[in-house]
Amino acid sequence: MNINLLEQIIEAIDREPQRFDMEFWSRKVKPTEDSKNTHSCYTTQCIAGWAVVIDRQLNPLTDFAFYLATNPQHGDISSFISNGLDIEETAQEAIGLDEDDAERLFFVGSWPFEFREPYYNATSDQERATIAIARIRHFIETYGEE
Repeated sequence: MNINLLEQIIEAIDREPQRFDMEFWSRKVKPTEDSKNTHSCYTTQCIAGWAVVIDRQLNPLTDFAFYLATNPQHGDISSFISNGLDIEETAQEAIGLDEDDAERLFFVGSWPFEFREPYYNATSDQERATIAIARIRHFIETYGEE
């Protein structure tokens, strides 16, 4: 398990909680008056998205291909990097996870209850980021078993 990369993901989420969103691998967001000074590239990433951005040193705004959710060939809104690599698979490889570990880390529905329920009930970016950071730390502490 690439603990260094997981620590960098924690730092990225902590630094810019408004750019963290577990609903999408990566997505573009519209700039608002409040976000113009905070969103460096007007994108959000989930844990897997951040893993790819950091590990591959990518700019999600220019290096990710944003496919429409209605495109049946590509599934969710942004599951592929523009060079054709799958975000989930690339993140799994970068962190050094098997499929079960990736499922437990990348999908909130597979998180332990003590993280899943608070995340679903969170009402702010900061609150969701704080819970996700605790979840990643717990994942590291349990060597991916929980």
